Amino acid sequence: ARGGRSGRGHGRGGARGRGGGRGGRGAAEPDGGDTREPTCLECDDGLTEPQLRLAMWEFGQCDPKRCTGRKLHRFSLIKVLPTSAFFPGLVLTPQGKQAVSPADLDCVLQSGVCVVDCSWARLDDVPFSKLRGGQPRLLPFLVAANPVNYGKASKLSCVEAIAATLMIVGLPQRAEQLLSKFTWGLNFLRLNAELFEAYVDCEDSAAVVAAQDRLMAQWQGGRD
Repeated sequence: ARGGRSGRGHGRGGARGRGGGRGGRGAAEPDGGDTREPTCLECDDGLTEPQLRLAMWEFGQCDPKRCTGRKLHRFSLIKVLPTSAFFPGLVLTPQGKQAVSPADLDCVLQSGVCVVDCSWARLDDVPFSKLRGGQPRLLPFLVAANPVNYGKASKLSCVEAIAATLMIVGLPQRAEQLLSKFTWGLNFLRLNAELFEAYVDCEDSAAVVAAQDRLMAQWQGGRD
């Protein structure tokens, strides 16, 4: 997944259950004295956060046994899009000009997140400029926890990139749901706990970048 430091991105997109979509189907109508809250039997998975539409453009460059995007697809947690498809939501891509921030929450809920599933070693082979999306974004600085790039700055897998986006916009349950499918997944949140804590307190992209730069300067100063 290409995402990374206010400089690269990923995703699946769209949301259900907030102002429309599948969230409205199957809701029980209160009957007489029944004061129970309506429930959506079709999409209730036990989490309090809305279900999201997640998608990816997949280029077949990764080892199928290690590809986190394909594993999410096997769990029906993400949809594979043809490269010609337009994705209306937040798209993690090097073409982005702004960092993911809490200000993107409504976009994620309404239209979802989309990521580019490709190899870090073959970025030049990916036609990023031809992938069309509504809101291109970059991820701020984060450290990878996946086995291929463990400890490397910004070299996130697809699941890490999507989960990072969800953490930053304020959907931690959905982030943990995705990461829990991998034995190493939740360690991504522990490795980046200080960064996520700083990013979720920001109002917009500029504030996220400022928080990123401040923390990196502090860490660099601690080494000097």
